Amino acid sequence: MAVYQILVCYFTAHEHLYMDYKNDISFLIDSTLNLYEHQSTWNPNMPLRGLGYFARLYEDYVRLNELNIYSETRLKLPKPQYFVFYNGTKAEPDRQILKLSDSFNRFMIMPFLWIRSEDILIRGT
Repeated sequence: MAVYQILVCYFTAHEHLYMDYKNDISFLIDSTLNLYEHQSTWNPNMPLRGLGYFARLYEDYVRLNELNIYSETRLKLPKPQYFVFYNGTKAEPDRQILKLSDSFNRFMIMPFLWIRSEDILIRGT
């Protein structure tokens, strides 16, 4: 029988980085950095917003773990996972994937930076 150890940590960036706003919730479970956000207004720019949130979260992760981003050794980071829960009045699919690459001015088959959010409709019927 395999035994798994799971580390769960509540993890959020400092308030001043969010201009006195906090993202809804972010936490580290084992090796996944989870970001969950609630929206009552539809916003197709959530992947871009998520990029900013994750940049700040990773900065804090590096600082809190005393990692050296200038070392010659590749750092191991938790993988990001981003979900947006939407309950506004605009008709949207129950689930959809929004990609940062859809906002780029030019089409790219394989973008160098790939960010996506999974948006989930949570409004009751």
